[in-house]
This record gives sequence, C-alpha cells and structure tokens, in this order.
Amino acid sequence: MSRKRKAFTAGAVSLALAAGGLAMTAATAGGATVGCQALTSGNGECGSVALQFGHLALDDYQQNEYPGNKIILWTKSNADPAQDFYAAHYNPAGGQFTLEYARNGIRSGLCVTFPATGLGTHAELEPCNEGPFQTFTARASGTGGYYVITNQASKLDIDDNGYGNQGTRVDQWDYTGNGNQLWKPFG
Repeated sequence: MSRKRKAFTAGAVSLALAAGGLAMTAATAGGATVGCQALTSGNGECGSVALQFGHLALDDYQQNEYPGNKIILWTKSNADPAQDFYAAHYNPAGGQFTLEYARNGIRSGLCVTFPATGLGTHAELEPCNEGPFQTFTARASGTGGYYVITNQASKLDIDDNGYGNQGTRVDQWDYTGNGNQLWKPFG
C-alpha cells in the first residue's frame, strides 16, 4: 500500500473520476480509505490523487516548497514525495478542484498554478487561493480511463510538450487529443 493510501481516511462522500467527469458515492460508515484512484471529501476537502502520462507523473521539482517552483514530469513512483498532489477545494456543482502539493501527506498551502492564460505557459506552485488560474476540471478522454485536465482561467489543457521526456516542464495548450494531454490517477 502506498504512503498516500495510508495517510488519509475520512469523509462521508467518495468522489471518483468516471466517464464524463467526477462521480459521487456515499462512503462507508466510519470513513473511506483514500487512495490515488479516488477523491474523498469531508468539509470541502478532497483526498489524494496523482496524475500520469505513460511512465511519468506530475512532480514538484526537487521537492521545493516555495512559490514559483516549477512543476515537471518525472518517472512515476508511489514512494516519491515530490509527486504527492491532492485534489482540494472540490466544487461538486462545477466538478472543479485545485491540485495542492502535499509532500508525505502534509499539505503545503501551495497549489499547481498557471500564472497566465497564454499557450505554453508553464505550471508552477503558488499559494492556494482557489482562483481560476489554479482551478481545474477533468473530462474523460474515452481512452482507457485517461482524462484531459483543463485550467479554468485559460480554458487550455495540462500538456506535456516534451512527449514523454523526463524533466520536461508541464505547460498548457489547446486540446489536441494526443497522448501528451491524457492523464490518469495512479497509486
């Protein structure tokens, strides 16, 4: 069992990525174990989720918890604390969420942010504020449980412009339908 799965139990509602968006189901009495495949909400907060492209995952560069630190792609690992992101501040009405960095399950108060709306803008960590530059929606791609993640400020999708190269900075781009924009929870 991954560290992320061990770290969180709670909530009365379980949210899971499903075809067409996020599906909501009741949790078990006494709380549901939160793994990377599901988001569990309690008092407006959601549990653990990580995103992948092929063999890579979103990664906080060198585990630096400071505003402006870059988000890159690195070989995915359940044990890598640089890949501990949590879908927080879930809004069921719009299916919107933020991705907060939480190394080893400890929330940092820093969220994945696209600081501008232009094509190719790189993702970075900034203090969480639930604003549109750090709010996302997920929609099913129709390809094996993968999702397209869209930034609400720019209406652009999270993108791997390096097409699978380790260390590439994560950016945003128009929807292409290519594999470099398909993301999947793992854990």
